[in-house]
Amino acid sequence: MTQTAIHDAIQRSPQPRLFIATIASLLSCALCMEAAARPLSDGARLLGPVSSPEALNEEAVARFKAKDFEGAIDLFEQAYAVDPKPNYLFNIGRVYEEAGKLSEAAEYYQRFAREPGVDLESREFALNRLRVIRAVLAETASVDAPAAPTTAPAEPQPAVTTEPPPSDEAAKRRRLRIAGFSLLGIGGVAAAVGGGLGGLALRQSRELTETDGYLVRQELIEAGKTNAAIADGLFIAGGVLAISGLVLVLTTLRPRPKAEARALAPTIGPRHAGLVWQGRF
Repeated sequence: MTQTAIHDAIQRSPQPRLFIATIASLLSCALCMEAAARPLSDGARLLGPVSSPEALNEEAVARFKAKDFEGAIDLFEQAYAVDPKPNYLFNIGRVYEEAGKLSEAAEYYQRFAREPGVDLESREFALNRLRVIRAVLAETASVDAPAAPTTAPAEPQPAVTTEPPPSDEAAKRRRLRIAGFSLLGIGGVAAAVGGGLGGLALRQSRELTETDGYLVRQELIEAGKTNAAIADGLFIAGGVLAISGLVLVLTTLRPRPKAEARALAPTIGPRHAGLVWQGRF
């Protein structure tokens, strides 16, 4: 039998075909067992056999709406690992922002703004959110930081003075001024009355020269002496009171810082009354 005939005989025999089918079945079983023993990825565990970026994104959005922020972040990261589109970075930053983790949100917004292929409008929107978050972080950091102890400069102590309070001194001057004006008024009234009686005594003296009757003359003399004495007394007393009041008023008009060597003092005599300027040399 020639070799060609032998080869044709082997091809027509059922045994080689059975052997090839058996080997193919064993290989298929081995591949299935290896696939079953291999651990499933995170995306496969979450979504089953479907692990496309679109499916991961949809599931992440559903987790975000359900307030499952950790699950949403994990799914967005898986989608970015499969298909690195910048929008997944922005979505991760948005989830961190909603969760209150502003530092992580700022990091992902910054990464999104640096990615190539992002349009200017989206980049500007991300930068605006980034600026707001950084401002909030800076403000809260300055509030939470402990304040450094500050020492206030020592204020100068007021000088101790032994002078009486200005209010007491002013009240004293006011009382003395009122007393001075009162004495000045009383003295003026007394001097005016004394002047009137003096004028009456002068008129009686003139009548005395024109009267011849003895009794009438005696009455005029007695009345003139009485009026003259009262006039002198009132005039002197009024002058003294008026001068004293004037002195009090003058001394209280302006406070003197220290005693002076010269002073104005009233003087009274048997036939005169007035002011004397006294001084020490």
